[in-house]
Amino acid sequence: MIFQKGDQVRFLSEAGSGVIQRIEGETAWVEVDGFDMPFPLNELLAVDGGTTRFMQKEIQLQNDLEMSAQFKAAKPNPKLKGALSDLFSRINHKGIPEIDLHLHQLIAHERGLLPHEKIELQIEYLNAVIYQAEQLTVREFIVIHGVGEGVLKNEVRKKISSIPYAECWDASFKTYGYGATHVKLFGLTNR
Repeated sequence: MIFQKGDQVRFLSEAGSGVIQRIEGETAWVEVDGFDMPFPLNELLAVDGGTTRFMQKEIQLQNDLEMSAQFKAAKPNPKLKGALSDLFSRINHKGIPEIDLHLHQLIAHERGLLPHEKIELQIEYLNAVIYQAEQLTVREFIVIHGVGEGVLKNEVRKKISSIPYAECWDASFKTYGYGATHVKLFGLTNR
């Protein structure tokens, strides 16, 4: 279970925070200013230390998947939309998978998220993409990060640069403008 009694939480749909007193089905009873109030679990952000955990009932992690120690460190956040098997389902006209990191593609609600939490979530998703690419021997893919102020693009490039068997460059300007990065992974073999 992602949430448990005693978790400090913030709300996606409104300002404020509280502590979970009990959970009944998909509802958490949260103490707010001395009153227990019901909130749907998928509208809560459980804050623990400097990180935030997310909960979304739409994603069901593949429980029967044997997870290596590496995957346990990089598994996708349950708040994310979609399943691991769907990561490479969007293909461009050249047959290369596209991964869209726009936040509205990854989570149902972004209300209540701080800017750094948004970036952390997007990079966490990219970690899951990289892991799944390794497992499926997907040797290249396009990461669509958009233009914006370039913060996400820089974080994507930094992440890819930290992988010794990966390289990246600007994706086709004609197709993506300045908003995408082409990633190639080397040395992957079929298992």
